[in-house]
This record gives sequence, C-alpha cells and structure tokens, in this order.
Amino acid sequence: MLRRGWTGNIMQQTAIRALVKLEFAYELATRMAEATGQHQRGEITRLLGELWSYAELTRSAIKAAEDGAFDYGDGTWFCDERPFAALRPTMPGWMVRVNDILKQIGSHNLLATPARADFDDAELKPLLSQHLRGADDMDARERARLFRTAWDLAGSALGGRMELYERFYLASAPRNYSIAHASAQRLREWNAVPELWRSTDEMVEKYAKGAPEREESG
Repeated sequence: MLRRGWTGNIMQQTAIRALVKLEFAYELATRMAEATGQHQRGEITRLLGELWSYAELTRSAIKAAEDGAFDYGDGTWFCDERPFAALRPTMPGWMVRVNDILKQIGSHNLLATPARADFDDAELKPLLSQHLRGADDMDARERARLFRTAWDLAGSALGGRMELYERFYLASAPRNYSIAHASAQRLREWNAVPELWRSTDEMVEKYAKGAPEREESG
C-alpha cells in the first residue's frame, strides 16, 4: 500500500484540512484588520494577500491532484501525488507564517483582550463597552471575541501545540524536500538543458553557413 498511492490518499485529506484552516486564518486576519481600522494600510494588505496566496496555492494543488487522479491498479483510485509532493514540505512553513501574521496584525490587542466573564461584571462592563470598541461601531464584546479567537489559534498553549504539530507531523521539511527531489528524478528524463544547447548549436551552425552568402549579396 505504501508503494501504491499512499501519498496521494493521505495528502488529499491533509491538504483539504490545511485549506480550511488557511481560509479561516485569512478571514480572521481580515476581520482583525477591519476591527482596528488597519485594513487599507499597505503593509497590512500585503500580509493579508500573503495569507490568501497560501490558501489559493493549496486549493490549486488539491484541484490539480484530483484532476490528475488515476487507477493505481486493482481498482485503487487515488489523486496524482505530484502536487502533494510539492505541498508536503512547503505547507508547514506556511502554517508557521500564518501564526506570525496573525500576531503582527493583532499586535498588543491580542494581550489586551478581556475575557467573557469581564463583560458580566457590572463595574467593568460599561468601561469595556466604552473604551474597547472596534472600528465602524463594532461593539466591545464582538471585538474581544474576535481577538480571543485569534489568540487561541496563534498564541495560546493550544496554538503553540498546533504550530509544533504543523511543523513536524508530515516529517521534517528538509527530509521531504530531499524525497521530492529523488521522486522527480524518477518521474522522467530531464533533458531541457542539452536540448537547448542542441538547438543553439544548430542555429549557430546554420548562421555560420549562411553568413558568407549574405556578405557577398550585400
């Protein structure tokens, strides 16, 4: 089974899981930027675009793998492994970067976020409602919930465990890059470089033969 489609099978569900998480992180980061009025700043839109790009690249890899699915034999039908072989060592770095971007956009707001119980306190609630509102009339409770969610994903003990999981559950990235290279060498002959040289030599030879004729006619 390990020799016949295992990667295509297990990486399909892994990539779908990653896509859902990346899209969620992109939406979460966008909402944080809007809540603090940063959503039109150039440095913030670049970070948001980076998050979106990770999600879109993952979605594209899934589609390419599914479009290239084939019968591995005996009715075993799995995705094409090649898009996932590229995604497997690269995606863990994206996931770590996602947490970094969430922290950059969240900034100190991730630390200065009241707990839900604080809004039940008769003395604290009016102060929180007045001073911790978000942009565009977002109420303080919704704003707090937004940044609490981001903290749970990127900064809490759970978030730290999730980041460690993302880094290593598919084995280390360097090892997977080495495996990807070895697999690529087995897939087909790589002869574009000598083909370029051959074409160049032919053009040079053709030019050299035709040059005297052009000089005489000139």
